[in-house]
Amino acid sequence: MLLTLFLSVCASDPLPEDPGYVLHEWGTFTSLAGSDGVLLEGLTYDDHQLPDFVHRRTRCAEGFDGVRTKMETPVIYFYSDRERVLSVKVAFQQGILTQWYPEVRELYPPVARAAPVLRGGLLDWGQLRVLAPSEGLDELPAVGAARHWEHARAVDANVIRRRTLSLELDECERFLFYRGLGSFALPLAALTDADDTLA
Repeated sequence: MLLTLFLSVCASDPLPEDPGYVLHEWGTFTSLAGSDGVLLEGLTYDDHQLPDFVHRRTRCAEGFDGVRTKMETPVIYFYSDRERVLSVKVAFQQGILTQWYPEVRELYPPVARAAPVLRGGLLDWGQLRVLAPSEGLDELPAVGAARHWEHARAVDANVIRRRTLSLELDECERFLFYRGLGSFALPLAALTDADDTLA
């Protein structure tokens, strides 16, 4: 993800080295290519098996032109030996962010009638509270039929809490979640030769 995604985390009480704190980010990019190795356009985002509480740029799965890459289910886990306050934002330089949880302080490009250009995406959560170990587990929202969301919670990470100004309530989860759409060339290409051998 380092090719196109930038993650910024600042602690309110930064330490040069802190063995009691670990941030773990993971996720995947999905692209489709023809037998000639050329990336195919037309990927769209979907809400399949996402809980209803996930925030979305739009509920319409159409309207984004030139999509060649989907940033699938990146999550950020926080492991801490104590409560901390952090400022977190992610930037998708060659795409936009389409879904996220908890709610963010800033979304760029902002939601508008016209579909945005797939560049310069930003999610800024502002300040998040990383709760002490084992705290806040009873505050996690029900996921309904989205059982795979429960699997993502089956870790020892701390619960994070964010106060949403618009909703005037706290949103809690065991990870930061976001997805996106992009339009960029991959650093490699797979081709097939006349014998249908992968080259």
